[in-house]
Amino acid sequence: MKFQWNLNLVLFLLVYCFSHHTKAEAMEAISVATIEVAPFGINQKGNSFGLYYDFGNKILEKAGYRAQNKIVPFARAHESVIAGIADFTIMFSTEALEINAISSKQIIEFENLVIPAKHFNLKKINDINGRRIGIIRAGCADLLAKKELTPKYSEFNDYDQGVNLLINGRVDAICGSIIPVRYSLAKIDRVDEFVKKALVVSKRKAYVYFSKKLPQEKLERINKAINELIKE
Repeated sequence: MKFQWNLNLVLFLLVYCFSHHTKAEAMEAISVATIEVAPFGINQKGNSFGLYYDFGNKILEKAGYRAQNKIVPFARAHESVIAGIADFTIMFSTEALEINAISSKQIIEFENLVIPAKHFNLKKINDINGRRIGIIRAGCADLLAKKELTPKYSEFNDYDQGVNLLINGRVDAICGSIIPVRYSLAKIDRVDEFVKKALVVSKRKAYVYFSKKLPQEKLERINKAINELIKE
C-alpha cells in the first residue's frame, strides 16, 4: 500500500512537471537584446545575469510571455531593436532609438561622466579638445553631439577594457555611465581615485525600447507589466 502511494506521488509529480514545462513551451516568446555592459548584462561561465537582464525577464514573466533574452554588445542590441530583430531592449535614449523605436516609461536615470587619466588635469569640458577620449562603441551620444568639441575618439568594447586604457594612460580620459564605470573600477578598488576627478557631461534616462514591428497588443501588455513593476 505504501509503495502504491509513493508510485502515485511520483506519477503526479511527473505529470505536474510535464504540464508546467509544456505550458512554458507553449507561452509565446518575446526576444530581448540585453546590453553586454556590466552590471546590466553579464555572461559568466555559461550563466547570464545582470540588472537589465533580470529586469527584462521579470517584465515578461509578469506579462505572461516567455523570454528569449540574449546578452549582446551594446551596438548590436541598439541596432537589433531598430531593425526589428529583437522585440525590446533596455538602455538609455539615443536619437536613433527616439526616431526608430517606441519607448516605455522611464526606468532609471544616471549621470554620464568624463573621467580623466592621472596625467590629465580636467577642469572643464572644453579641456578634452585635441585629447584622446575612450568611449564604448555607440555610447556617449551626448558628448558626440557637441560639435564644438574636437577630441580624438577611441572606441572600446566594454568598460573593463576602457578602465584598463585609462589606468595605463593609453587614453586621456574615458566617457561613460556612472554605474558601469564604478562597477569596473570597484573590481580593482580604484573608484575614489578616479571618480572624484570626473566631470558630469549629462544625465541620461534609460527606458525599455520596443521594436516598431512588435504588435500593438503585445506592446500594451508588456507596458502594463512595466508600469506595475515600477509601482512595486
